[in-house]
Amino acid sequence: MKLIVGLGNYPIEYHETRHNAGFMVIDEFCLNHRLTLNQNKFNGWFIKTKIYNQDVIVAKPYTYMNLSGQFVRDIMHFYQIDISDLIVISDDVDLLPGMMRIKPNGSSAGQKGIQNIIDLLGTNQFKRIRIGIGKPINKSQMVGHVTGEFTFEERQLIDPIIKKASCAIDAFLKSDNINQLMNQFNK
Repeated sequence: MKLIVGLGNYPIEYHETRHNAGFMVIDEFCLNHRLTLNQNKFNGWFIKTKIYNQDVIVAKPYTYMNLSGQFVRDIMHFYQIDISDLIVISDDVDLLPGMMRIKPNGSSAGQKGIQNIIDLLGTNQFKRIRIGIGKPINKSQMVGHVTGEFTFEERQLIDPIIKKASCAIDAFLKSDNINQLMNQFNK
């Protein structure tokens, strides 16, 4: 069973913010597959379904970003999901808006939701799709930047990347070859 998790901050006031890029990808993916996250358990919303003849869980934690690992750990334990079947979608300040990167594993690069998942799973060996949101000129403005809404100009760059990331999830479900996916999407 595959687990696809988009990260974000659940309260409505964060709906269109940069930190919710992972949620936006999940929303796009669900729209494309006519899915509704209809189960509320483990501090998150999810749907268990079949896509391309595979059992798949598509999910969004409703904890704050920094506590995303609780949901991921609990749902993985309950459904006995192997770490190799997890893919997490998150924002990344080290990538410019309009950029996306697929990674097979690695450090959190300062992304607190990813770090919490690493801490609670005890491993960094899970796949990620990183959505670029850019960073402010002054590091002291980081919190306001990630919890702020995209500018109109940024949105013109982000919307196509959200669609591309949704396509990358489809490709992941069709072929679990991470190197092939990186070659195809990390351009």
